[in-house]
Amino acid sequence: MKSDNDKKIATLKNSFKDCEQLYSVYSDIAETYRAIAKGDYISRLVEEERIKREGKGEICGRSRGGRMCSNSHECVS
Repeated sequence: MKSDNDKKIATLKNSFKDCEQLYSVYSDIAETYRAIAKGDYISRLVEEERIKREGKGEICGRSRGGRMCSNSHECVS
């Protein structure tokens, strides 16, 4: 009897985990659509990527136009 209950509990836990994962995916999709509906979604994504690259040193923050450089600052025109 206990073994049967343990199996049922394990099955329900797995089912619940699957539901949580699906909920997370659908929530992300809904949030993306909400952001797109607010407008200027692509510009925000581009700005976020630019900030990420600046943090990694891929884009020189001192250069005009955000050109790629090796941070030697020779790129400043």
